[in-house]
Amino acid sequence: MVEEYFRRDHITLQNPLELGSMEAIKELVKIGVGAGIVAPWIAQKEIVEGSLVSLPLGPRKLRRVWGVAHLKGRRLALAEETFTGLCETVATTFHSRAQAA
Repeated sequence: MVEEYFRRDHITLQNPLELGSMEAIKELVKIGVGAGIVAPWIAQKEIVEGSLVSLPLGPRKLRRVWGVAHLKGRRLALAEETFTGLCETVATTFHSRAQAA
């Protein structure tokens, strides 16, 4: 997704690395290994304390689509039901804020 975002502007990333750990990405950036692209809320604490700096990607926003899936006909456990309910609430809140902006 990130590479496609830059490819659209004819920018090729040199030596891209994908990590599944947001903490690892932040720590590698802190020690100067490269730049990281994470959602603002992921690095909010570090930005406030000054250990990381946030820079805009460019004129377009990088957007991703989230989804939740489960087997049809399978009843969700309480934890799963709670998690999906929280996701729906947060998504609705973000969508409402985006529409108002």
